[in-house]
Amino acid sequence: MNWILFCLAAFATAQMKPPLGGKMKPFDPPASETFTLGNGMRVALVPYGSVPRVSIQAVLRAGTFAQPLDQQGIADLTAEMMKQGTTRFPAEQLSTHISRLGGALTVQVRIETMSVGGSVLSEHGAEFLAVLAEILRRPLLPAEALPAAISKLQQRMEQERQEPGTKARERIVQLFYGRGTPSNEQVSGYRLDDVRRYYARSVHPSQAHLYVVGRFEASAVREAVKLHFEPWKTEGVSMPVAMTPNVERRTEVIHRPGASQSAIRIAVPAPDPSHPDYIAFLVADALLADVSASRLSANLRERHGYTYGAWSTMYVPFRSSLWILNADVATGVTKAALREIHSEIDRLRNEPPALEECRGVQNYVAGRYVIRLSSAWGLVNQIALLDMQQMPAEFLSRFVPAVLAVTPADIHRVARMWFDPAKMTTIIVGDKGQIGELPPE
Repeated sequence: MNWILFCLAAFATAQMKPPLGGKMKPFDPPASETFTLGNGMRVALVPYGSVPRVSIQAVLRAGTFAQPLDQQGIADLTAEMMKQGTTRFPAEQLSTHISRLGGALTVQVRIETMSVGGSVLSEHGAEFLAVLAEILRRPLLPAEALPAAISKLQQRMEQERQEPGTKARERIVQLFYGRGTPSNEQVSGYRLDDVRRYYARSVHPSQAHLYVVGRFEASAVREAVKLHFEPWKTEGVSMPVAMTPNVERRTEVIHRPGASQSAIRIAVPAPDPSHPDYIAFLVADALLADVSASRLSANLRERHGYTYGAWSTMYVPFRSSLWILNADVATGVTKAALREIHSEIDRLRNEPPALEECRGVQNYVAGRYVIRLSSAWGLVNQIALLDMQQMPAEFLSRFVPAVLAVTPADIHRVARMWFDPAKMTTIIVGDKGQIGELPPE
């Protein structure tokens, strides 16, 4: 009787299994209108979604890698000063006016870009374009706001210095690209002329992209763009320069007395988005480190209990890229964790993954990409990345099929090519005394 009940239960369980998922479809990007103004500013209008909001963003090649080497931090300081009002809207009026449009102003500085924009109710899209043009063309950059802007930047840098992972990442960028974080003294020494000089040098239409994504009246937005941005005339052109990383094998320990954890960061050059190996590398990366069920997470977290998880990040300047592995482990197991990390890297370099493992990771990478593009901001950021990397818009629709076409042999090949221990830089932030001597390179 028990055997019959067991068989019936097993049969019922089998019948309850969900059906296999269908084949994943490529992302079908929405139709868009692109044009270039007489001053060189490129514009993309992308109708998208059903929510009555529109995301508008101007992306300029004025990020941290555009800074003079002796003026690190000036891009962030300039971005903060650009929020302090325009000749038409003083700072408080600017914030209030944008709030009445149903949105908020965002100014962000990344490695390659400075982006200025916001998301507002669709009915106010044309009006927000007028405000955005004011910010870009006629910022006040008031002298009285400079001390507060400097103080705010210094406070943010101080907070970042207290974060071990941030400290390790900054050291990696300094070693590979010669770009460092400014000291408080350096930031304190900046004058209004420095801010105005960087603004004049970097914020101009010939190297700007304007993105309008969401629900909007195309004719009204097109007219507003031409009305408010066409008269923007400045001199100077910032041409993108491919950064060549300084590659060598090295290991450094940044002493953090009494630290209970070691922040391990391992970096190696990776294919940039325009490289033929880029898609296969993303799949190899996900299998190794970029999913919660990755090999490294299974090893370090599940098998050994060294960490809550390992993850990877990609650092992508123009036509260059760094892959960075992140793992925060208990100080006493730092050396053991390093051994396990390199054993998993070696395993991927020495043998192709099983087809079933490969398929699961491919579905994850493709699905995550589509999900990221499901919001207006996600779509803006991806289109902006392609433009900054001078890549075709067709990449959006080609991505999913390309990911699903990756084979175990492709993963093995790119792992051998790119996860090269001879080119890896390892930075550990932790207590040197507790970590002990690391094995020689």
